[in-house]
Amino acid sequence: MNSVSLFVENRAEELMLERVFADYVRKGQVRVVMCWEASSAVSLAESSLLRSPATAVAVVLNCAAPNPDEFRIPVESILGRSGPSDRWLLALAVPDITTWLRSDSNFNAALTAARPTVPPSKIDIAVFFKNWFDATSGRIVDRAAIEAENVEFEKLASFIRLHTVAPSRVAG
Repeated sequence: MNSVSLFVENRAEELMLERVFADYVRKGQVRVVMCWEASSAVSLAESSLLRSPATAVAVVLNCAAPNPDEFRIPVESILGRSGPSDRWLLALAVPDITTWLRSDSNFNAALTAARPTVPPSKIDIAVFFKNWFDATSGRIVDRAAIEAENVEFEKLASFIRLHTVAPSRVAG
């Protein structure tokens, strides 16, 4: 079976992406790997490309830099030395992954209703997201809406579709 390993910076990103791609995770087609920091995510992706060339890898990083290309170019250079460009992807969430999540209008409305006066932190959003899309909620993340509003997420979702057999979209 084809699979994709997603290397992320920390636990919040791990929780969020495990829920966003839950249908793939359940089938073992996507594995989200928490790496503690950006440099570790890049290093582990590089190692994975060298050790397991059959497994596609994606590095998903938050990027608050004013010019994301200043961040992208060196990371792509590292990954490019480790494997062919069709086996890896760098997706930058500007400024962070919560921007992607808030593109799901149902989730964003629920989050806003739960915290009407206090702006939520990234951790608040991650925890709320984890609970909102828990395994028993029956809710499905609206990946199409997220793709429509976020080019980097669309690239990530397309990369996953390309390197896996598309699972059926079952709630959970």
